[in-house]
Amino acid sequence: MENRELQIPFMGFYESIHSATIDDQMDSWADYEANYSDNAAEYKALEISESDLFNLRFDCTDYGVAQREYLESFTRRFIGELSDEAGRDIPATFKAMESPKYYNFETDRLFCEIPLSFAESMLADLKGKKGGVKILESAIEERHKSRDGFMSFYRADLATWLKKPVADWDHNELETLFLSWLELNGICADDIDRLERDTCCECHESAYQGLDSATNWEEYESKLEALKWEKLAAIKADDPEFSIPYRCSSTPDMFKGA
Repeated sequence: MENRELQIPFMGFYESIHSATIDDQMDSWADYEANYSDNAAEYKALEISESDLFNLRFDCTDYGVAQREYLESFTRRFIGELSDEAGRDIPATFKAMESPKYYNFETDRLFCEIPLSFAESMLADLKGKKGGVKILESAIEERHKSRDGFMSFYRADLATWLKKPVADWDHNELETLFLSWLELNGICADDIDRLERDTCCECHESAYQGLDSATNWEEYESKLEALKWEKLAAIKADDPEFSIPYRCSSTPDMFKGA
């Protein structure tokens, strides 16, 4: 089956609900670990704060890995929501995310793969249904016409687009086709934004799992042990009689011999 790359609507991670979803999971973990876990009493005695634990894990986490795992789940759910709204299955699967070097003028872009046959069927729907061609023409003009402050690399002319086989359309052109097809099926920009936000709210578990996979736990444990010794030394400098709180014998003692 011949596939094509499609860019789909996505607000990106920069200061968005998506980054907040992942950050919330890290915050929740640090709160639990510092205040409610089996190690909470030890952390308190050693004056290891929630912020200390957060920063330790942050330094041991590859956020690119976390974002990718989150996006795989998010994309699957988001496409499912769009399919339900459109009343037709959208055979799109996550491919990649591209991030800009700087976020001044653009944000992360989310790409999927779709069968060429589906792209061709979207154009056929727009041509065959009342108002479809007008929707596509308006989208082309809105998204690809040069104006003050924006230089387009595309001809904002419907006839030019239709002369070219869909097989030769790039991901930007296919996104315009996709958005037009969604509008033809009653899904406007506000609906897409709502569905993206709703889907994000369903992906907390994916964010948690993504962070877990992205954390180098061996490195974290090594840095945590070093921090404990550092804190212990500082406390004992003021209180030589200080001792670590009792730990159950079944719990690994990171201060063996202390």
